[in-house]
Amino acid sequence: MADLSITAADVLSSQPGSAQTGQAGVNVTQGQVVYNNTASSPNLLYLASASSSASAIVAGIAVNAGDTGQPLQYIPFDPALILGAAGSAGEVIYLSQNAGNITATAGDVTGSSYLVVLGQCITSGTASTAVWNFRPLTTNAATLAQL
Repeated sequence: MADLSITAADVLSSQPGSAQTGQAGVNVTQGQVVYNNTASSPNLLYLASASSSASAIVAGIAVNAGDTGQPLQYIPFDPALILGAAGSAGEVIYLSQNAGNITATAGDVTGSSYLVVLGQCITSGTASTAVWNFRPLTTNAATLAQL
């Protein structure tokens, strides 16, 4: 299965006051998954990917768009996120090997990649109505499971 199709305009946090702000190290679209690149100075937000241990440590999901060098707001977790993707209750989502993307099929994450659970759909619906419990299950390299 391909990566989820995220409609950026439909991404809506249930906890807008909990957004954190960082600086984009690349162009980021609302709804993309980001990680904090601690190797850069200052620490910059880049598109997360299951393809390496550093980029698989998810900081959160972007709730606004930002170009390189601009401020970028992201949500580290959200129990009732409108992700901008259609979903069915119980569906689990994972960090994709494609930078910033999300997949609903664990089998899409292959080879020497890292399996990172991002959350689960709790209310079925369309891109603008499906509700997701976004709670990435990685906090550091020790919690990553390499395939």
